[in-house]
Amino acid sequence: EMLNVPIVPTVGKKGLGIPELLENVISIYESGNNSHNVKVPYGRVLEKSIGFMCRDLLSNGFSTLGMPKRYVGIKLLEGDKEVENAIREHDKGKELLARRNKEREYIERLLKEDPESAFTNARYGFIAGALKETLSEKTKFEDKTTVLDAVLTNKYLGLPLFFVFLWIMFEATFRLGAYPMEWIEWIVAQAGNLIRVNMTEGPLKDLLVDGVIGGVGGVIVFLPNIVILYAFIAFMEDSGYMARAAFIMDKLMHNIGLHGKSFIPLIMGFGCNVPAVMSTRTIESRSSRMITMLIVPFMS
Repeated sequence: EMLNVPIVPTVGKKGLGIPELLENVISIYESGNNSHNVKVPYGRVLEKSIGFMCRDLLSNGFSTLGMPKRYVGIKLLEGDKEVENAIREHDKGKELLARRNKEREYIERLLKEDPESAFTNARYGFIAGALKETLSEKTKFEDKTTVLDAVLTNKYLGLPLFFVFLWIMFEATFRLGAYPMEWIEWIVAQAGNLIRVNMTEGPLKDLLVDGVIGGVGGVIVFLPNIVILYAFIAFMEDSGYMARAAFIMDKLMHNIGLHGKSFIPLIMGFGCNVPAVMSTRTIESRSSRMITMLIVPFMS
């Protein structure tokens, strides 16, 4: 009743409720009923800037790209590149972007934080308020989650804790992975020597020693690093820390056109590009994933 939308219980990790959720999304979209729209209150400062952006969008004849004016205004204030590029193609796009820049400065001056963080914090506040109003059962697990959120996403503690975790992951991936790498290299070398000693010279011997064993051995030697890295990534995703880390780093990475999750592959690139490139699979956006993959080799 509060959100005026159907609520579908889901468990993302197990995939429970996902089909029902998609069915509800499709049915609401196909019905064309706009009464389900929920207006998130962003506070006096942000709402004032949103109002100015919506007014300018309407007065300058923008089509709003087939999306609600309020949504386009918010995305412009957040610095969304796709919306910016679409607006820039309009005749009065420069005027609107100039107005947007003034509003961003206004938000930063009054709230002492960048607009992206201000909007994100307001949304989290709305979600937390909705949960307090509707959640009937309070568990110790939820209390612990709230405390962890307060610590891990803290303005001052969030980044240092994230860097400590990255250091542990980096050290484990390359220092612990070095031991099994040596064993694998030794096994590959022994297998090559065994064939080299016991087979007569010829194309088949060269194929087995230099092609099959040498080729596969050159790749499989990175398996320990990849396994350790993926274990850490799986832990981060299952525990929810990946989303929190992305939230912490998103502001910094957004300045260079990357997702917050791009930071981990870039750091891993200092050690070895193979596990670093493979770790980009955690980035949902294809464009951000491709950009990160192309930047990783330059890190080392």
